[in-house]
Amino acid sequence: MANFKTRPSAFINQLKHLLKERYQEGFPIIKEIIQNANDGKAAKLDFGVVGGLGDKVEHPLLKSPALFFVNDGEFTSEDYKAIQYFGVDFNAGNKEKIGKFGLGQKSIFHFCEAFFFIANSPSLSKDQRGLFLNPWAESDGKDKKKPEWTELSDSDRKSLEEFLVQTKLIEQEKYFVLWIPIRQTENQKSEERCILANFYTLESINKQFPDDMEQKIASLLPMLRYLKEVRYWRINTDDEPEKQFEIIVSDKQLKRFLYPTKDDGFNYKENTHELRGTILVNQKKRLIFAGQESILSVLRVDSFKNLITSSNNTFWTDLQQSEFWSKRSAIDEENGEDIIVPDKSIPHCAVIFSKNKSQNKEAKLTIQWAVFLPMAESSNQKNQQIEEFEVIDCKGDQDYLITLHGYLFLDSGRKHIDALGDIRQGKLQDKIPEKEEEMIQQWNKILVTQGTLKQFIFSLNKLVEIHKLSDIQVNNLCESITHSKLWESCVYRENILETHQFIYCVHPKKNKTGWQLLEVNHNTVLTLPSVPDWNVFLHLRQLAESEDEKYFFTLSDSPNLCHKNKPDKWNEKHILDVLDVLKSENIFTKTEHIDYLISFLKSSKNELSPKIQDNLRKLLKEGLSMGIAKKLELKMRSLISMINPDRRFKINGDSYIFKLICDLDLSILLIYQNFEPKTNQSKGKLSSEDTKKLLNCILDKFEEANDDKIKRDIYKFIQEIFNSSSNKKELRSNFEKSNFILVYNYKEQKDQWYSPESLRQLQEQKSLFKKGKDKQIVKLLQKTFPDIKLILTAPDTAESIFDKGELPECSLDECLDIVKTKPNLVEQPEQRLDLLKYLLKELIK
Repeated sequence: MANFKTRPSAFINQLKHLLKERYQEGFPIIKEIIQNANDGKAAKLDFGVVGGLGDKVEHPLLKSPALFFVNDGEFTSEDYKAIQYFGVDFNAGNKEKIGKFGLGQKSIFHFCEAFFFIANSPSLSKDQRGLFLNPWAESDGKDKKKPEWTELSDSDRKSLEEFLVQTKLIEQEKYFVLWIPIRQTENQKSEERCILANFYTLESINKQFPDDMEQKIASLLPMLRYLKEVRYWRINTDDEPEKQFEIIVSDKQLKRFLYPTKDDGFNYKENTHELRGTILVNQKKRLIFAGQESILSVLRVDSFKNLITSSNNTFWTDLQQSEFWSKRSAIDEENGEDIIVPDKSIPHCAVIFSKNKSQNKEAKLTIQWAVFLPMAESSNQKNQQIEEFEVIDCKGDQDYLITLHGYLFLDSGRKHIDALGDIRQGKLQDKIPEKEEEMIQQWNKILVTQGTLKQFIFSLNKLVEIHKLSDIQVNNLCESITHSKLWESCVYRENILETHQFIYCVHPKKNKTGWQLLEVNHNTVLTLPSVPDWNVFLHLRQLAESEDEKYFFTLSDSPNLCHKNKPDKWNEKHILDVLDVLKSENIFTKTEHIDYLISFLKSSKNELSPKIQDNLRKLLKEGLSMGIAKKLELKMRSLISMINPDRRFKINGDSYIFKLICDLDLSILLIYQNFEPKTNQSKGKLSSEDTKKLLNCILDKFEEANDDKIKRDIYKFIQEIFNSSSNKKELRSNFEKSNFILVYNYKEQKDQWYSPESLRQLQEQKSLFKKGKDKQIVKLLQKTFPDIKLILTAPDTAESIFDKGELPECSLDECLDIVKTKPNLVEQPEQRLDLLKYLLKELIK
């Protein structure tokens, strides 16, 4: 049976496709090398650029400028085999190594046509300590077009080792070196071959790396288990290394990833591990990090439960035996045979928060998804927005980075996390997978929503607690998070906040004020407009200091990370309790206290219930009765406007009148005219009972008054009360014998006070009239009938005390009615004549 044959050109085409479609040049290559070093359990990685080894070596590519990478990790005989294969994953079954496809290291062909490696470790034989790898070579290892590109000789390998030892890049017996001769135009003429038409010089190669490369590398190290030090070098013409930067992971209280491990000894049992540490850049800049990693509990995977028959203890390993689980071709380490193994993915997830001093004018928050290492370097690749990366403006002078890790499956191009966009938008529904694609999508969905996102709030809290972030730093960070696309996703947010929320809490004790991690369902979080004066708002203090610590207060403008239906709503009882214990002498003596009460009521409830208005009315009555300083009148208007207009009654006149009655216990709020809101003005009506109480009180004051001006002012107020009454007759009947009505005694030419009873008698005697326009008839009547007593009321008295039409003006008809009673006439006949003439004139009309 014939099999497929291959040529170097086919391999080159595959490399071209790999480099163009999967691996970008520049820093992504550095990431791959860093990952490989960590997989080799290296603690130290040095890399840099060198002008070449010159006459020390024979191989022409060793004479050329090169990139080099040196680590102190373990390079085994299996690694020796694996590095010579393309597209075959020797590590497919090794869960300890996070490299997944056996392709990452091939990304170095962006820079070169061929490369060298040398290594030294106890597991290597002598002939495995160095190799020249040339993809253009035939199966016999010879390159027909470049015959000078020969194998790495022992002498050249020793010269290379000596150079690295002299420059102190190799300082111990165990090491692995990649030596990458950079592609140059003088070595690759136009008529000759090249993998990519990208050419470099010793100077231009540095431009392939970002200016902040050291910061980017520092941000990778929290996700790696072994690597602790990374240095970047330039080797000058005197073979002296010049260090460009140095990154060191501090051992102090360091906790990094525990997983994955080689033997699966943890058996995928749910386990959470704290992450924390400090990374120094050039001994000056500090990057601090904290978070947590976790193995996802099998209890969270309902959509997979019916797929296989398995116990909870072995579910994850049994799942990978499913016919729908992704599988990969690999080589058996023991016998070198081709085998098929399940694609390695364990239910491992983590979230890491890191912080460092911003080097830019404007600080930033970066949120990135990672599969051990970040998936993207920017938010825009080929002019298309990607799901795995976003940058948000952040207040303050600190940059923040949130790394969201899951051992997830990638898309076919290995550039993106499979189905992440559909997961974020809620488009991917739970289902039992029926093919490999669905298995990958469901795995990613469960690990993202039930694994990674569940670590978010706890990891944030660890950053704050471990590294003692100030409240304003946390505020800036949380505010930026709330402006992110991550937070805009309902799916993401609901999973982040499923059990806990992150709240800025205010408390009477300073040591309890700050950001706190609170359970969603077992705590009540209430919003305040600002921090209150706890000694004035006593019930707020009582709730905050309650022994069960059930109640927490936050501020309305705090960028809390809480569920959409949180913080909790103020209920009626809570607001009533707050109002019940307020003391008017505390509230109504300071502007800030009135302001706070207004803000509190506005923020706690859009509309105040009748019961709340009743309590507020009582508090306002106490405040108004104690006398309000002029400077507080405007504030009082704002507070009074919160009482429904139908539950307020405005009192006009002098303020002392209001003081006489303000202590009355009425069902409506009496307010003095100075406190009447300019809008939403009072429309309330006094009830019959309130009116009686009010008149009884004011009439008592009326009778006690000796000053005529005071009596008149009180009378004006009484008129106002009668004006508001719908049944004036009934109201008058309740105060029959009280002399509170001001009239004019025309006979005696003076004002007098009469009772409703006496006025009614005068009305029956045809002696009580409303002042009208015709003043002559009253004068003539009194002159003609000197014994009668004519009593006149002012028009406003008639309108306020009497019903409409009940009290007439003294006109022709009323005059004739008086004449019919035959009162005594004046003795002089000529004085009677004037009235007669007037009557005849009116009759003729």
